[in-house]
Amino acid sequence: MGTLYLAQTDRSEKTYLDVDPIEYESEEPRRMSSHRTDGGSQVHQDFGVYDADRTIRLRTMWMSKETLWAFEAKFREQATTWLLHDHWGDEYHVIFVDLRPTRRRGTPATYEVRMEFGVIKQSLRALAGQESMGLRETGEVVVV
Repeated sequence: MGTLYLAQTDRSEKTYLDVDPIEYESEEPRRMSSHRTDGGSQVHQDFGVYDADRTIRLRTMWMSKETLWAFEAKFREQATTWLLHDHWGDEYHVIFVDLRPTRRRGTPATYEVRMEFGVIKQSLRALAGQESMGLRETGEVVVV
């Protein structure tokens, strides 16, 4: 069993990956713009980096059918914020954005799976083994 899991925000109903992901990408773009002005100069606006702009993408090469069903059930929940505990011990409150399973050839009932999560809050852990300093609010889920 892997160490990465997705759970309710109270840490109940944990669903673990069968193995830890082989790809794990955390994209955190900078809010900024650059504009050319008359006279050949430029104006740069830099508004920094916000956790709410972060996207986490992962890929696992092996997932059982039962594990896929558990993740799919979470993916189908509407307007739900989840706790993502990754394989490095970092925690995020996320929304489940995308789930893409691909059946593996030659192995019965196993899948390669890609997942994407949008970060709502990030846990403020300093170094591994230190106590969590709490959660920083970085966005909100709006249900329409």
